[in-house]
Amino acid sequence: MSVAGSYLTHLENAKMIAARHYFVEGWEALRTLRYDDWSALINGTHGLSSAGGFWHFSGTDDSYQGFTRSVTVADVRRDPSGNIVGSGGEIDPDSKKITITVSWSPVSAKTLSLTTESYLTNFYNPSVWPPETP
Repeated sequence: MSVAGSYLTHLENAKMIAARHYFVEGWEALRTLRYDDWSALINGTHGLSSAGGFWHFSGTDDSYQGFTRSVTVADVRRDPSGNIVGSGGEIDPDSKKITITVSWSPVSAKTLSLTTESYLTNFYNPSVWPPETP
């Protein structure tokens, strides 16, 4: 490998590490939002901002030093046994499906991204589950 090739590999690895930090920051921001105000986790695709010293949603994505991050929040549905289902079931008011994507264009000019899906729950102040039937 040439010196130039080695340098480009180093730059791309550095970008991947920075992207992971930006990614993790997004998860930590969402955990903070969950703790501060569960009702702030509204469905949709959002960017994150810490303007004013508190995390909140802002726009449909946010960018920092060449990285773009988007957070998608969606309802979670459960069957009568409490299992998560893709359709049908009841909306669980104390769970949200979260998808975070961080994308960037490294030196090689191809767009790369990190994406994950997980769930956040409102275990600080949960509702009654399953919903009571009359």
